[in-house]
Amino acid sequence: MPLRFGLLMAALMTTMASAAQAAEIVVAAGSERRIARAGSVNSRTCLSSGKEPLVVRPPAHGRLAIRMEEARIGNRNSRCFGQVARAFAVYYRPNPGYRGQDSVTLSDLVNNGRVDVRNDRTFRLSVR
Repeated sequence: MPLRFGLLMAALMTTMASAAQAAEIVVAAGSERRIARAGSVNSRTCLSSGKEPLVVRPPAHGRLAIRMEEARIGNRNSRCFGQVARAFAVYYRPNPGYRGQDSVTLSDLVNNGRVDVRNDRTFRLSVR
């Protein structure tokens, strides 16, 4: 069964999707910040899979960039722990001069071994 990059591999990065659901993400005005990673890893082969996240609701005061990056698997319960896999990284950049609140809703499809399951996540952003 594939494992999710976002929630199951919380040790993978400092800015995780799970943190976005629990707290506001602070973004420095005029700079770009990674707000999430998404993807899957096949637990038998340790190969990357998954589809690019869908932007359900774009930010009102900035723009997103989605890039493919390499990431180390941080789920200690996975036989793939420590290996490098590819994942989609989502970056947010506020509009020039903007300071205040923004939000983004992303959806990714994760295969649970039988079917694709849709997972919507809303990120609260505070531009300072």
